[in-house]
This record gives sequence, C-alpha cells and structure tokens, in this order.
Amino acid sequence: MTYKVGIIGTGFGAKVHLPAFQSHQEFEVEIIAGRDPDKTQGIAKAAGISYTTNWMDLLKIDGIDIVAISTPPYLHYEMARKSLLQNKHILLEKPTTTTALQAKELTTLAQDNNLIGMLAHEFRYMPGRRVISKILKEDMIGNLREIHGNYYYGFAASPENPKFGWLWDSRYDGGLLGAMGSHIIDMIRSTTNLEIKEVLGKLYTRVEKRRTNEGEMRK
Repeated sequence: MTYKVGIIGTGFGAKVHLPAFQSHQEFEVEIIAGRDPDKTQGIAKAAGISYTTNWMDLLKIDGIDIVAISTPPYLHYEMARKSLLQNKHILLEKPTTTTALQAKELTTLAQDNNLIGMLAHEFRYMPGRRVISKILKEDMIGNLREIHGNYYYGFAASPENPKFGWLWDSRYDGGLLGAMGSHIIDMIRSTTNLEIKEVLGKLYTRVEKRRTNEGEMRK
C-alpha cells in the first residue's frame, strides 16, 4: 500500500522530509505548501510534485493520507489540529507546540479519531543511538544510575551567520532549547524507556545579537 503525503514547509520540509518520503517505496509525496510562490514552485518542479501557497488547500485534498508539518513552532498547533480534523495522519516537527496543554489536546484528538500523530525525532535512528539502546536493553553495563551528555553545535557561534530568523526570535517560539533540548529529552526517553519527572536548568544567551538579512543587529 502506498500512502500519499502532503508537506507544509519549504525549509526543513523540503531539505529533509521530502527526500526522506520520496526514498521510501510506501510513500508518495503529492504536494508541498509554502509562503514564497517562487521558492515553493521551484522545489515542486524539481521534485515532480504539485504545490500551493495556502496550506489549507492542501488539507482539502481527499487523497492525502499524511501531512508532514515542518514550520516554525508557533504554527504547529493550528496546522496539526486542522490536519487531524480533516482526518489526516500527521508527522509534526519538534518542539511540539507552544504549550503542553496544546500538545495534550492534539494527542487526544488523534487518539479519539484513530489517527497517527508522530513527532519527527529522526535522531532516534542514528547508529550511535541504536547502539546505546541495545547496551541498555541487554543489560550490558548493569543498572542505569546517571546519564551525562553534551551537545556542541558550532553552526550558531558567529553573529553573522546564520542570519537572524524565526529560530532566534522568541515571538515565534524560537530558541535552541526547543530545537535541541527536545532531542536530549527524547534521547533519554527512547534509550532508557524511563520518564522524566522533573527538570532543573539554567539558560543564558551566548550570542546576544545576530545580523538580519537587512544588515541590522537584532537582540
């Protein structure tokens, strides 16, 4: 059986979701939605699929089984909710939604309608992560007592590149805590099968201003 897919988002959705779905024999990407007409049309033409600049139009297509949502976090709740209400399964980028309450509502909506709602935690399938899971599952090192982990991402060290965008803007639920912190939480849960009861953390901003495409420095 082949499942037909619609993708919302021309950033990560085009770079990661689109080729991933197209490489799998059980999925067929039908359409991609994006705000920029020229960019979206170019992506669609190269991939041999159709496109739209209105994501709501994508949901009205009867043949679409799955909607992959790869947009800034502040848009997740509305897009996911309306996709589920249109009886579509969803693959939703992390962080899930702006609030835990919204995430719980989407989970309930999916379950009540017998739909699949999945977060795109692709790092679960990295070889190193699977080795860790195997070590713990087969009890190779005894009882788990502590987990120590470090993430180093040099791509954001310069205030000049990448340029200021939604990822750096709190108004759009940006920030690397949501982008990468969600991966750390998922890594612990998926490798240990344990749930996290409490989190204590300290936040600071390493690069306090970043240059926009227009040349100004934004906080």
